[in-house]
Amino acid sequence: MTDAPFSSVIIVTRLSPEETNKSDSLPSSPHDLGRTFNITMVILTVTLGTTALFLNFIVMKFYRKNTSRTVPLLYFLLSLSDFCTGICSMFHTAVFAMVLTSSLRHSTALLFTAVLSLSISLFSVRISAFISLLLALIRTINIVKPFMRINHSTLVSSFVFYVLIWGKKVFYLLKEYTFAI
Repeated sequence: MTDAPFSSVIIVTRLSPEETNKSDSLPSSPHDLGRTFNITMVILTVTLGTTALFLNFIVMKFYRKNTSRTVPLLYFLLSLSDFCTGICSMFHTAVFAMVLTSSLRHSTALLFTAVLSLSISLFSVRISAFISLLLALIRTINIVKPFMRINHSTLVSSFVFYVLIWGKKVFYLLKEYTFAI
């Protein structure tokens, strides 16, 4: 009786590749997931993207007036980056919906839109993580040395330098995949 789990493993490994690929394989197309699942994913993604856009717009509007100070500037930039991520999630949903409903699944415009939205997503998420790191660093410095002032120009130059580095990488990635299409 103790051999039962092992015998089932042996039976599974002895099946032919055609038999194992019938029901246990991963879906190769979005259509294999089912219409209800796909519609649910589109609705949830649009809802989350719209919520992210709305809430980040409110944060940007709140911190826009006081960007001359360091921390409000970083919160403004963080909400701007997250706003771009929300826009990209809407592009992802649009590409997914086009793949589901269109016969133009292999069109160049659709692939370019997918590559562009993924590249902007990658860029905005990296920038958001860097700004969060800067916020954590500034908050830690303010706790450890409460009277130390953070140089605003040094902070802005580090942000611009980071944006240029990742912008260059994303540009080359976009150029490589765009010309491959």
